[in-house]
Amino acid sequence: WGSGRCPCHGRRGQVHPNLSAKEDSLYYIEELILQLLNKLCIAQPRTVQDVEERVQKTFPHPIDKWAIADAQSAIEKRKRRNPLLLPVDKIHPLLKEVLGYKVDYHVSLYIVAVLEYISADILKLAGNYVFNIRHFEISQQDIKVSMCADKVLMDMFDQDEIGLVSLCEDEPSSSGELNYYDLVRNEIAEERQYLRELNLIIKVFREAFLSNRRLFTPHDIDVIFSNISDIHELTVKLLGLIEDTVEMTDESSPHPLAGSCFEDLAEEQAFDPYETLSQDILSPQFHEHFNNLMAKPAVALHFQSTAEGFKEAVQYVLPRLMLIPVYHCLHYFELLQQLQECSEDEEDRECLKQAITALLNLQCSMERIYSKEISPLFLLENLWISFSRHVFLPGFFVDGAAGKTLPTCRNNVNICLGRSLYPNFVRTFLTTYRSFCKPQELLSLLIERFEIPEPEPTEADRLAIEKGEQPISADLKRFRKEYVQPVQLRILNVFRHWVEHHFYDFERDLELLERLETFISSVRGKSMKKWVESIAKIIKRKKAQADGVSHNITFESPPPPLEWHLWRVGHGEALELMTLHPIEIARQLTLLESDLYRAVQPSELVGSVWTKEDKELNSPNLLKMIRHTTNLTLWFEKCIVETENFEERVAVLSRIIEILQVFQDLNNFNGVLEIVSAVNSVSVYRLDHTFEVKRKKRVLDEAVELSQDHFKKYLAKLKSINPPCVPFFGIYLTNILKTEEGNPDFLKRQGKELINFSKRRKVAEITGEIQQYQNQPYCLRVEPEIRKFFENLNPMGKIPEKEFTDYLFNKSLEIEPRNCKQPPRFPRKTTYPLKSPGIRPNTGRHGSTSGTLRSHPLPLEKEPSKISFSRITEAEQETAASAPTSPSTPSTPPVSGSGSVKDFEMQSSSFLDSQCPNPARNFRNKVFTFPSRAQLPCV
Repeated sequence: WGSGRCPCHGRRGQVHPNLSAKEDSLYYIEELILQLLNKLCIAQPRTVQDVEERVQKTFPHPIDKWAIADAQSAIEKRKRRNPLLLPVDKIHPLLKEVLGYKVDYHVSLYIVAVLEYISADILKLAGNYVFNIRHFEISQQDIKVSMCADKVLMDMFDQDEIGLVSLCEDEPSSSGELNYYDLVRNEIAEERQYLRELNLIIKVFREAFLSNRRLFTPHDIDVIFSNISDIHELTVKLLGLIEDTVEMTDESSPHPLAGSCFEDLAEEQAFDPYETLSQDILSPQFHEHFNNLMAKPAVALHFQSTAEGFKEAVQYVLPRLMLIPVYHCLHYFELLQQLQECSEDEEDRECLKQAITALLNLQCSMERIYSKEISPLFLLENLWISFSRHVFLPGFFVDGAAGKTLPTCRNNVNICLGRSLYPNFVRTFLTTYRSFCKPQELLSLLIERFEIPEPEPTEADRLAIEKGEQPISADLKRFRKEYVQPVQLRILNVFRHWVEHHFYDFERDLELLERLETFISSVRGKSMKKWVESIAKIIKRKKAQADGVSHNITFESPPPPLEWHLWRVGHGEALELMTLHPIEIARQLTLLESDLYRAVQPSELVGSVWTKEDKELNSPNLLKMIRHTTNLTLWFEKCIVETENFEERVAVLSRIIEILQVFQDLNNFNGVLEIVSAVNSVSVYRLDHTFEVKRKKRVLDEAVELSQDHFKKYLAKLKSINPPCVPFFGIYLTNILKTEEGNPDFLKRQGKELINFSKRRKVAEITGEIQQYQNQPYCLRVEPEIRKFFENLNPMGKIPEKEFTDYLFNKSLEIEPRNCKQPPRFPRKTTYPLKSPGIRPNTGRHGSTSGTLRSHPLPLEKEPSKISFSRITEAEQETAASAPTSPSTPSTPPVSGSGSVKDFEMQSSSFLDSQCPNPARNFRNKVFTFPSRAQLPCV
């Protein structure tokens, strides 16, 4: 926990303030909750819902419901009362480090709340027991005795108390049967955890032995670590095969078909190293040799000088870690049986059956070794003592060096794509490769990598060839099976990702698509068949979507009816701001802006191409959104300033603020900041008399505060809402621009220029965040006439932007001269009533969650830390969030000839730091940071 005081002290004081507790009892509880923490993290949760599902599966009833309720309450009341005593701020970065990806703070808070509830429950139970026996101090024995009287806690901890076996297996204890998909998903999580443990053995402990060849002979290392490297290689291969199988699962398939993964490895006897390792590790000679080695003073001195506590870690933790592969192998046999029982595919069941048959001899050998050696081993080594899976040593890192757990830069990208470097490498690469490579060049490199030449024949093979025979040596078979096939499958996986998530590359270059289809059709082999079919189906589906055929989106409830005011289709007043219903204006603009936002592709952002000369070609959808925002902001300004009559102008401003309220209810942050920009423009901001009559000061205050402190409240609000939403694009563009401009594309190392892939990962993280809000559409109806009106909006006409801005300012001076005591009088230009229809939908109507108006957005529960744009160092560890599929480009408005994006291109790097000039009047009595009209086109 990073302090000398056990965090359970505080809970003991709350639950039983009149009792004291021994240190060993509190550390025992800490040990128990660390086991629970391991249970929760084994599934690699990314959202609060993932943690909640894990609690429901692994916690017995009814403690799962109580823990969930307590955790939800902790999230809701975190800042007001009942603060958590366990150190969330210290656990949060540890979770990020252990899980290997960015963890949302609410996820850490939820996990810690569950752990704190369980620890309080244990302490309460133990305290009641101690009180009943008239003692005044809680001991470790008291906790164990009291827990035995509670069936729920016994069910939760009984497996973990057994010791090592449960720590290695982590099978969920849910009451329901797991289906095939759940088994595969759990197996992927367990294999990843198992791989971390193997890395710990090899890169921490084994490396320490190899570092001193004088003390440790090759024989010593072979006896202690056996063939652990072969086990590691097999695990990497198996995990890669299962992950690839899940990724290539066809829509028509009932579930991922993992049987072939095990069958291929079992037939080539890839699991046999487990038998050798089990015989070595479970033999008495291993423990005798290990104990004699550790008894040498020179060995003890070597490990003590390596790191604080490292000698004890080697002596007590390493022997237990070496047992993990033994139990994991036994786990495979049970998993295959479960998969065979749950499989719904005939061919997959046959593959699993063949794998079980091929592993039958190994299973018998493993069970014989286990039953013969494990009982005396438990007695001799006192393995009932539980231990933590994760060993933290100062200055030690599994991947060799601090901060270098991920590759910072790479050349030979075609080779890297054929390896499993780290999660999301392929997604990151395909998102950003255009900044250093063209699509045609990438396709050529991938095809070149796929066609691996075979090694020269051996002398025996040459002699056989001369005799007219066709020999295939064992080495050649192994080369094809263990090297060529995995690389080729990875390359096909890259192609699949490419056509699935970045098909626009092929839409823009038909020759590229033709080359890919020709290559895919030429691929042969049984193991490649499913991949080829999957890629071909994706290409066919993408082509159909490009031709206008797409899947219909089905909502749980129908969209709300259209809201009408003075204007109706075919009759009524002219279509303009005051004749349309404010709810319907906001809805139609939200639908349009959502389509524009969802159409932006990652390739339009990488490399800041929207600021370059060929921006019209490379960023068409992004520029459409920028121009729409510019035109809409200017239109709002024009509607206010060109309304000369004071009463009408006040009504126009009030109507615009009503639209802002509906934007807030619809989570259209882009629209909210468009109106904030219009209201705070130079020509509107100075209209003191118009704002004095305004009755909705608080609404505008809240909207302006969203852009304060570098959009701190906006970022917190965006994380607190549920999609659909339209985020503010300007922040993303500024982050990308600063990352692109502040870091070099290439790094010089030993006279060579290497691609700075750390920079690309950072950009891919931002594009991934953009994409996560592109999946959920709004359940609203499109009104064609209103949609067409806003698509063709062009308030400037043919006037240049500077002249139009000057016109608006001069018009503002005309309707409210400087220092005037009251506004001049102008006649009304309209005859229709100015009273607003309000922003409450008509009674008796129903709608969807995204189509109806809510009372107000959720309160802010969390404000994120300030965004930093420091330079990326080579050792920086970053992860990328998985991103959903980018939607196809919808119908978007034509490019306005007068629209301009030069303001954004010139100022996007600094617009977050702009300040409101001359703050005044009621709703602007503080200095706010807000996007000006000239800056807002960045969205």
